[in-house]
Amino acid sequence: MKRTASIDTLNLKSRTSNTLKRYGIFTISTLLKYSGIELRRLDGFGKLSKREVEEILSKNGFELKKEKNK
Repeated sequence: MKRTASIDTLNLKSRTSNTLKRYGIFTISTLLKYSGIELRRLDGFGKLSKREVEEILSKNGFELKKEKNK
C-alpha cells in the first residue's frame, strides 16, 4: 500500500473515516503526520477510533507520528 493512497483503502469504519475526512485527512500520508494525541483532539475521534487506525496502519507497515516527550 502506498502512502499516497486514499484513507478509503484502509477500510476504516465509517465513523472513523468520516471524522478524518471532515478534518481534511484524505490520504495515508496526511494521516501519518498526526500523532495519536493530535487525532484524539479531533471532535468525534475517540480512543476506539485511535486504536482502529493504529492497528490498521501497523498491519500495512505504517505508524502515526511519534508523541513528543515533555
